Amino acid sequence: MKAMKVSFTQPEQQLSPYVALIWVFESSFGVPLADSRIIVPDGRAKIIVPYRNSLCAAVSNRLLNAKEHQIFLVGIQSNPTTIASTATDTGTIGVELTPKPTSCATRLLQS
Repeated sequence: MKAMKVSFTQPEQQLSPYVALIWVFESSFGVPLADSRIIVPDGRAKIIVPYRNSLCAAVSNRLLNAKEHQIFLVGIQSNPTTIASTATDTGTIGVELTPKPTSCATRLLQS
């Protein structure tokens, strides 16, 4: 059985004003049921792309479903988020944004 793996990479220099960090989560058994499924706020908006399996997230009193092969923009959170998935092969890419693109996206959404 393949173990859970989280890898991190820095963005290319051209993206660094907009992208703080890129990470990939992979697991052959889904998101573990231990404390590693709790995501604490870090002050960054995120782009989340589940490419194998879907993710569920409990944010405050809401339950959100991030479906496989869909792109999700997650705003800056003030409360911890609990994530879960089915116990099957799971892979997710996360792109953590700097404050600069967040303000640009906000202006675009307000237009």
